[in-house]
Amino acid sequence: MRHLVAALLFGLLMVNAQSRADGPAIAGVETVIRAQIDAFRSDDGIAAFGLASPSIQHQFGDPETFLRMVRAAYPAFYRPKRLVFLDAKTDGAGRPVQKVLIEGMDGTTVIALYPMVRVNKRWRIDGCVLMKPGGKKI
Repeated sequence: MRHLVAALLFGLLMVNAQSRADGPAIAGVETVIRAQIDAFRSDDGIAAFGLASPSIQHQFGDPETFLRMVRAAYPAFYRPKRLVFLDAKTDGAGRPVQKVLIEGMDGTTVIALYPMVRVNKRWRIDGCVLMKPGGKKI
């Protein structure tokens, strides 16, 4: 039953993702997020860490610590089964925030909000907030 609900949710969100009716895609943001998730899939801590903002890098100090944290705290990102990019909006500080629906290998779905910052004319991931598909923070 849980898998059926997840499949239906993904089907509905795919329609939304294709239209992106809630907001425009921001050029390059999706590419950076996908690249970081690909780096997690490959256990490439250096590449994943390199796509994080300087403040995130400072917080974790090195690629190994960062990768260990992701494995423990964000297993759905570490080995996602599916990604659906939803709308991108701006937060109160004017930063773009990309919304991504992620299904983990165990079938659990979460919505990730990725605040983004520009560093030397390139997008970098400045954190991640997880929410349940119904909108409640995890």
